[in-house]
Amino acid sequence: MTDRKVDDAAESAVDKDSQGDAFRQSRRALVLGAVATSAIVSVRPALAQTASSVLTCEITVPAKEQGPIYVDAYGNIVDRKTEGATLLPPRTFKGEDVRRGRVRGPRAYRDLIRRLRPGQSGFTCYASIQGRRLG
Repeated sequence: MTDRKVDDAAESAVDKDSQGDAFRQSRRALVLGAVATSAIVSVRPALAQTASSVLTCEITVPAKEQGPIYVDAYGNIVDRKTEGATLLPPRTFKGEDVRRGRVRGPRAYRDLIRRLRPGQSGFTCYASIQGRRLG
């Protein structure tokens, strides 16, 4: 009979220990869930802000580093010595306008925006609108 009491006590201790493990595991799962939820809550506004900043970024064409750009009567980029060539005035476009294709004026503006390369002013904005990787 004494052996049976010892066995019952040992089983009871094992049951309590497994209940403690289950409690620790469920607590750990709750903590991890809370951390994940907090990460999602903090990332969502950042993504919304990024999308908003892409639409409000600006592209100035022609950029200062490009120097003066001359266009013909059709809006094509030409050499400054071309007959009838006029200086293309710098203009700033919002990312939203570029994304929606609302670039008004000579075709040269659209061509210059499409030709932007890494390191040029406005490239990061244009790349963000196009969804490409930089570099």
